[in-house]
Amino acid sequence: MTFSIIIPVYNPGPYLRECLDSLLAMTVTDYELILVDDGSTDGSGEVCDDFANGRPWVRVVHQPNRGVIAARRYGTALSKGEWIVHYDADDTVPADALERMLAVSEGHDIVVGHFHPTPLKGDEMSIEEYRRFTILNDDTIPVSTWSRIYRRSLFEGYDPFGGTPVGEDWLMNVRLSFRTDRSVGLIPDVIYNYQIRSSTSMCRSHRSSPEFMEEMRSYLIGAIPEGERRRYVKETAQAQLALFERYIHSNPGDGSYRNHPFYGHLISDMAAGGVDMPSFLAKILARGNSWIANRFVYWFLK
Repeated sequence: MTFSIIIPVYNPGPYLRECLDSLLAMTVTDYELILVDDGSTDGSGEVCDDFANGRPWVRVVHQPNRGVIAARRYGTALSKGEWIVHYDADDTVPADALERMLAVSEGHDIVVGHFHPTPLKGDEMSIEEYRRFTILNDDTIPVSTWSRIYRRSLFEGYDPFGGTPVGEDWLMNVRLSFRTDRSVGLIPDVIYNYQIRSSTSMCRSHRSSPEFMEEMRSYLIGAIPEGERRRYVKETAQAQLALFERYIHSNPGDGSYRNHPFYGHLISDMAAGGVDMPSFLAKILARGNSWIANRFVYWFLK
């Protein structure tokens, strides 16, 4: 079997059927579909059962609500395909997405696509470059799991899902990037139809705070093997700065972070990684965020 498609299902409402219909239209046919009903209360579990009826390649499992991480872990444990695919229950997939990703998979353990046009060129990226982009989480490469297919060997004898309640896609991809030394296959085209229907992203779901930023720093460092952390300290610091940028944007005038351990860790990580504030501010200005750049200057010099 080529693909195992795993979809956690928790109250997606009418969008679930759109998702399932898009899978039926795919040009690949050698796959299994594992629907993990994570305690849905909107009838989605019954929709899954109805969809599976008469389709032996579809498997539905029901469990009490345990969250998306537990649902993905369970579905992955049940899977049998050579390639692991994680989709969301309220999105759709272009018909030829998996066919195109499989076409560039030779010699790779991870293949990455996008949900909007990307400037990435070529059909592969070195694992070193991929790790750096993944840790940075700057959208050069999407952070999501649904933008990738993973060779199942990456999961054998290893649990990449972790226990963090936020940023799970990002941290899972960081962990899995260190499970292979092979280059990563690239698809510069759109291979997923991501729908923004609710405030479910890491930034929107959790109000930024020094405590949150320190927690994410700990999770990120923990996702990188100990022997590799020094090599990627610059990217770790830049990822923290990106979180800090969002914090400044959400909390103008709040300088309480200066008394929090996160701030001291941020400064020391920047020094260890050789990250200088002028170059970081230049990147912010290049994105048109002059107001945030001014706030950074104010708070760091205050």
